[in-house]
This record gives sequence, C-alpha cells and structure tokens, in this order.
Amino acid sequence: MDTYIICEEYGKLRDVVGHFLEEDGIINMLISLELVFENGKVFHEAIPETDQISVRQAPPSGECVALPIAESEPWSFAIGRQALWVWKLQNQNGYGDGLQYSFANTVSDEEVVVQLMVIGSEVTVHRVAKSHNKRL
Repeated sequence: MDTYIICEEYGKLRDVVGHFLEEDGIINMLISLELVFENGKVFHEAIPETDQISVRQAPPSGECVALPIAESEPWSFAIGRQALWVWKLQNQNGYGDGLQYSFANTVSDEEVVVQLMVIGSEVTVHRVAKSHNKRL
C-alpha cells in the first residue's frame, strides 16, 4: 500500500485497534495494528519470518484478539489529527521494519510522532519526542 494515500485521502485518525495473539488464555504479542481514519483503515502487520512490517488495507490473517487501544498513549494524543507525514524505516540490513507517523492537523500544530517497528515478530509502538537540549 502506498503511504501517500494515507496522508492525502484518509483524513483524521478516529480509532486504533490492536490485534494480539492469545496463548493459554494470555493476550501477549501485538501482531497487527489497525489505524481507523475518517476515510479508510490501515493494518500494520508483523511478518514473523523476516521481522518486516506489512502495510495493507486487509485485516490480519489467522486468529487474534482485537482490542481497542485508542485511549492509551501515544494514540490518545493522535486521535482527531491527520497523518501529515509517513516515513518508511529501514534497518542496516535493508529490511523495511518500521514506519513513523507525524500526526497534526496543520503544519503549525504541535505534532504527535509515533514510530511502529517490528522487533521479535511483534509490532512495537514508540512515541518520538523532540529534544529540548539547546546544545545539540
């Protein structure tokens, strides 16, 4: 899926759903992350064989437990904002193992930057903060 469409056509982020593996009654690994926008959904799925990230419009294949996570950080800060920028992240071995989103409604708004990375066959979520160290 072309991430350009997310920024240009999907509008504001409305909801976030995590798709987790359940083993022995314990919900543990986040294997897919669903971002629900005004005009579409995007699924970010971990590819276990390569630890790469897949970006698509279809839900994950296989059994998993879907849980709403929009009220948790960092998503609670991004709800109601659109994706202004999406970066594709690549590791030193050339694998596309992550994405970075910048959520804001205008370029002058304070942005919420969220990074999705596949580590150990799991989608991990990180909020990126701007350094306030003036000496950098």
